[in-house]
Amino acid sequence: MPSNVSDTVMVVTGKLNSVNDGFPGSSVADISGVGFAPGQIGKEVVLDALGLLESFIAYDTAVGTLYEGKYKYIQLASTDAAAPLRGSIAFWKQPTSTTAPYVVTGVATDGNTAGVFINPSTGAKSLTPGNFGFIQIEGIASVLFNAALTNASPANKDLVVVKSGANTADDLTGSTTMTAALIARKLGIAEGAAVAGAISLVKLFDLGDEV
Repeated sequence: MPSNVSDTVMVVTGKLNSVNDGFPGSSVADISGVGFAPGQIGKEVVLDALGLLESFIAYDTAVGTLYEGKYKYIQLASTDAAAPLRGSIAFWKQPTSTTAPYVVTGVATDGNTAGVFINPSTGAKSLTPGNFGFIQIEGIASVLFNAALTNASPANKDLVVVKSGANTADDLTGSTTMTAALIARKLGIAEGAAVAGAISLVKLFDLGDEV
C-alpha cells in the first residue's frame, strides 16, 4: 500500500492504541450517516521523539508503550471472529481492492503483511471487528512472537519474519537460506533477543510500501 502521511488525524480517545471508532474518525455517525472523517481511512501519522514527549499525545500506558514510528488508520474486517491480540500481525484483507483497500484482518495470508496491531485484545480499548483504529507499519514495535521459533537461540539484530500461516512473528537463524517465500514475509530486525510466545521489540521495515 502507498504511503499517505497526514499532518492531521482525528483521534477520538487521544491515544492511538485505544482507538475503536465505529465510524471513520468518530464513535457515532454524523447527520448523513457516515463518520466525521471518511477521508481519514488509510491516512498515516508519524510519532517522533518530540511527539512522544508531548503530554497530550500518543498512547495509553495501561495498554502498552508506543515508540517512534509510523501508524496507519485502518478498518478491521467485520468477518474477523474477535479483536486481535496486541502485537499480532495484521494482514491486508483484499490488497487489490479499489473499494475497500484499507481493510485488515488477523487471519494470516502469507505475503499480505500490513502491520502490527497495537490495541489490547479485550475491554473497551480493544479493536472491534468492523471498526476503525490504528496499526503500526514502521519503527520500533511491540511484536508477538510465535510459541515455537526457528532460531533456538534468538539474539539482538536477528532477522524477523512473519511465521508462515500464522499472525505471529518468527526469528530466523543466521544460516537460514533466504527464499522468495521468506522475503515476502519479512517484518524487521529484532531489538533484543526475542522471547517465544511473548511480545518483544522489533524495528519494523517500512510495511507501508508492501503489497
